[in-house]
Amino acid sequence: MQKFINKDDASDIVYLNKEVSAAEWIDLDKYREMTTDEIKKHEAFRENEFCTFWNGEGWIDPRTDEEKKLHARENMKILTRYQLKRALVESGFKIDEVKAGIMENPDETAREIALIALDDADKFKRLDSAVLTIQEALKKDDAAMDDFWSYALTF
Repeated sequence: MQKFINKDDASDIVYLNKEVSAAEWIDLDKYREMTTDEIKKHEAFRENEFCTFWNGEGWIDPRTDEEKKLHARENMKILTRYQLKRALVESGFKIDEVKAGIMENPDETAREIALIALDDADKFKRLDSAVLTIQEALKKDDAAMDDFWSYALTF
């Protein structure tokens, strides 16, 4: 297989069988044959959109572990109120105890928003401020809350 790259647009790549004459199919003033390294880079698997650094052997995701965890948290599936409350109960929490824990938060606005959410919100995002206040009330760190969230998604 012959592989040619557009000299002005690196996203424009042409593959030709070895049996054909490239000059008959493409304008060689606009295209050049790709190097072995270029082919390797172009064809290498990228695990995700963050793999933007090429180390000569493969694509690297340069984010820190914490950045990766935060991104995963931001993209966790949304919970319904039923899933959240059922997971609380199934995990040994009483809803009134959760509300009492929320009331211990020194931030009056955060308390009120979390209480409203617990009673009235239909859906919950993992990093919503109300969820973070509930997380504090449950005395769960981020990893434990992530596990709780995954558990709640099973309902």
